[in-house]
Amino acid sequence: MSRKFLVMGLASLFLLYGFLLTKSGVQAQSNDYASVYQTYVESMDKYKTAHEDYVLKRAQYLRFKTQTSASNAIDSTIVMLQARDQATIDYLKSLKARLNEAKGIDDQVKNELRIKLDEEIQWFGEHKAKLSSANSLEDVVADSNLAKTEFGNLDSVIYQSLSEIAFGKTVDYQSRLTDILNTIKDKISKIKNEQREDYSFSVEKLQTIDRWLFESENHLDRSTQKQVSAQEFLARFNLAARVGGPDLYSNILLNSNDSKQYIRETGTYLKEVVREIKTAE
Repeated sequence: MSRKFLVMGLASLFLLYGFLLTKSGVQAQSNDYASVYQTYVESMDKYKTAHEDYVLKRAQYLRFKTQTSASNAIDSTIVMLQARDQATIDYLKSLKARLNEAKGIDDQVKNELRIKLDEEIQWFGEHKAKLSSANSLEDVVADSNLAKTEFGNLDSVIYQSLSEIAFGKTVDYQSRLTDILNTIKDKISKIKNEQREDYSFSVEKLQTIDRWLFESENHLDRSTQKQVSAQEFLARFNLAARVGGPDLYSNILLNSNDSKQYIRETGTYLKEVVREIKTAE
């Protein structure tokens, strides 16, 4: 194996590494996810408009207490609650679309989350359809309180989905960078076994390369430790008991980000390996 061939091979690996680094920070968005998310944004705009109208009609009812103002208040409240339900549905759909394209997540966990998201989408769809049958402010308030309770139950599925997506990125990123590391180590091993003078490296150069490889492996180990910590927090989610929320998500995100930082540093050390190989003795 010539040095030129080795350098070209390692250079192609780092083109892939650069691609992975970009992907880890900004995940590619499929057309499906982009479309569903845009629908959610539009639904939120409609909800904000409906809420503004509701606030106005409610204020008019509280001021005038007429039959007309009461009727207008009921109608505007129903429209607002329906818009809120639809925005919730569209958000859950966008989260499901994002989950579908996410990598590094256990298939069983992903399927459980999809099922739970579908259940919540169905609940809010049925609740939205029921709202139009309300004939009094008391009925509308009761329906609103039902949705309020269900909103509180959404925490576990929403934050676990977000946590799994964030953690899955890290797992996938490390897995692919580990493959690159192993490929580099295999090529270096072949160099060490090369006996021809024009194709071999000096002892000093090989020692330098080994130091960078050693640092790379150490940082990947630390990355793995952070992932283990993130997994411990992930294990605390319980969809059946609706347990888990923003605090767990924050800890998982923190450990996942720390893990990715170690992976980035691993990539930096591997670049030093390539630089050392390319540098003439």
